[in-house]
Amino acid sequence: MSLKRFKKWYDKHYINGWHLDKDILFPGNKVYGPGFCCFVPPEINSLLNYHSNRQSKYGCGIRLLSNGKFQVYGNFAGSPNYLGTYPDLISARVSYVEHRLWVFEIYSKLAISAGHILIAQGLNRHSILLKGHLEIDE
Repeated sequence: MSLKRFKKWYDKHYINGWHLDKDILFPGNKVYGPGFCCFVPPEINSLLNYHSNRQSKYGCGIRLLSNGKFQVYGNFAGSPNYLGTYPDLISARVSYVEHRLWVFEIYSKLAISAGHILIAQGLNRHSILLKGHLEIDE
């Protein structure tokens, strides 16, 4: 696709304050272009960035306490949420993944109610991937 055609598509679909996201429709996608990316609210864009620099060696949202237990935090609507303290890493990871699945479900429902079906479908694809990680970890 030429840059000129991409610019035309970009201008037609641009939503002020939203981010152009290449990963929501197809997890792991590297292509920016029609059918491969879309504009999403910043909250959804940041939701998909779960491989951040702040990730501990135990996984995103998980830290080891001095008593040997694992404390878990998740985010929703930009606010941290305490999810609990767990005796082992597997329980902590399950808690974190279940929270993310819940957040994906909430945002998916909001996207559908606002008529953004592609965003909802993308979030559902990410949920399927997360469920796969949960089954592997268990």
